[in-house]
Amino acid sequence: MFGLLSFIGLPFLSLLAPGITMIVLGLRQRRKNPVAAHLGRRAAIFGAVNTGIVVLYLLVLFVASSIYDGGVRFEDNPVLIAGFAIPVAIYIVAVGPLLNLVLAIIALARPVSQEKADKILNRAHPGPATMTG
Repeated sequence: MFGLLSFIGLPFLSLLAPGITMIVLGLRQRRKNPVAAHLGRRAAIFGAVNTGIVVLYLLVLFVASSIYDGGVRFEDNPVLIAGFAIPVAIYIVAVGPLLNLVLAIIALARPVSQEKADKILNRAHPGPATMTG
């Protein structure tokens, strides 16, 4: 649901804001029931991946900029530009925020059913326990 923060519209913040929010709130779910803990852990991992991609991208661009005296041309390092900078920039600007929005819409439209909750609970704690009650 916090993927809706991708509506911020700024290239880096549209991934950092939902990513950091998913990390913080996902990890806070550990104290709740096993289903919330499981889903929170998955949200935290997804948020950490998105946040890590943005941080890694900025770090690589900063280091490359320092090495090449302020700018990298395609002729100087085509692998860095075509193999890393352009694909990751496309993810940061378009694919990542769109993915966050789609997953947020799916999360809002399809809450966890009782059967799915029981399946997650049984996977976490095998035995006769269920969430029904």
